[in-house]
Amino acid sequence: VTCSTGNVAFSASTKDSLTIKASTGRITVGNAVSGTFTHGNITLSTSTGNITVHDLVCEDAKITVSTGKTVIHGMKCESLSSTGDTGELSMSDVIANGSITVKRSTGDVKLGRCDAAELDIVTDTGDVTGSLLSPKVFIYNTDTGDVNLPETTTGGRALKFYASVRIDVRKSEQLKNGNDIYGNRVKC
Repeated sequence: VTCSTGNVAFSASTKDSLTIKASTGRITVGNAVSGTFTHGNITLSTSTGNITVHDLVCEDAKITVSTGKTVIHGMKCESLSSTGDTGELSMSDVIANGSITVKRSTGDVKLGRCDAAELDIVTDTGDVTGSLLSPKVFIYNTDTGDVNLPETTTGGRALKFYASVRIDVRKSEQLKNGNDIYGNRVKC
């Protein structure tokens, strides 16, 4: 489906791939009231407008918004890629067996009960907040934003490459010699 100006709403299941492109307008896929929709691969893109996805099961999802807000709720997929220049990304109950990749120039990234084998979040001037379903080592990069994801271990700028094995390291107690602290005991 290609639309230069106007809104597109799609709420049906298909085994095939779904591609919706709009130059200016809102794209809505799924319906919070009607139940879960199933698709093969999904590609959604708009230059100016919002994209909203509700209750969707798909193989791979690629969502691109140049200027506008992106809302993804109740998605299960193998991988999800969301890119955008200006606008907020809000994801809740998004589960990816593989990876979730987010790239934003400006705009906050809000996660609620999301999970993936790999998380890669890049934002130039936005904050990353929310919650994940399990403790994670994930890659993030933000120039001026804050990262606040409780119960996560961040890779920060030091972790630029994916590792084939990731180890979750948590501080368990301080090691002392008298009153002097000389290290920490950790759990892996």
